[in-house]
Formats: sequence, C-alpha cells, structure tokens
Amino acid sequence: MGINRITPKGSEERYVRERTDALIAGIISGFIKVGDDVCRIASQSHKYQDQTGNLSSSIGYCILRDGEIVHEGGFTVVKDGAAGAAKGKEYLHQLAKEHPSGIVLIIVAGMEYSGYVEAMGLDVLDSATIRVREMVDELLSKLGIR
Repeated sequence: MGINRITPKGSEERYVRERTDALIAGIISGFIKVGDDVCRIASQSHKYQDQTGNLSSSIGYCILRDGEIVHEGGFTVVKDGAAGAAKGKEYLHQLAKEHPSGIVLIIVAGMEYSGYVEAMGLDVLDSATIRVREMVDELLSKLGIR
C-alpha cells in the first residue's frame, strides 16, 4: 500500500512562507507602535531643560529587516531643534549599519550629551526604555513567540 499525496505540490512551502510573512509583518507593525510610544513617552517624561530643542528633537527610532530600514519615526523638531533631528538620524543610520540581519528596533537620543544628561538623573530615554522592554514582551507573547 503506497502513500498518495492529496495536497497540491508546493502548498506546504507556500503555507510556511505566508505564515512567516504574516509573523514578520506583525513584528514590524508592533515595533512601529513601540517606537511611536517610546517617542511620546520620552517627550512627556523628561525633566531636563531643553533650551534649544536639539535633545528632544534627536529622539527617534527605526526598524530594520535584514539590514534595511523599513520604517523610521520620531525626530519631531521641537523649538529650533532641526540640528538635533539631523544628528539623531545620522546616529541612527550609523547604528543601523551594525545590524545586517534579523528584525531590529533601534531607539536613539542622538545628541552626544544625552548620556551626560541621563547621568545627572534627568530622564532622556530611561522611562521609555523600561516601557519598551514591557511592550516588546507583550508583543512577542501576543504573536506566540514567547
């Protein structure tokens, strides 16, 4: 007695590809929400005096898929902070080159003094970073990855 194939040839590969594509789309969509929320949290929770707007404007994010930027957000210009937004994007693109594979969410505060401001106890991305971990865990659980 032999085995008879009843599914069309190639249907397994197509099913796996469709499920994988749907999962990747869900991750990217979720990461966009996380990135947008992080930028919102960072703009609402900071306690530093942003005199020029550069530090606030330098906060943004991107999502990479196999080294290519598929989405970029944040970098909303505050006050006269156009230079900060440009610096933030420049730093983001520099970091993106370090991640040639996978799906990656990168969040930055691109002004070189942002670490100094954080070290003084003034929240730049600290509150947002804590929330990111929670949001990513929630996302991965919803998608059945964790």
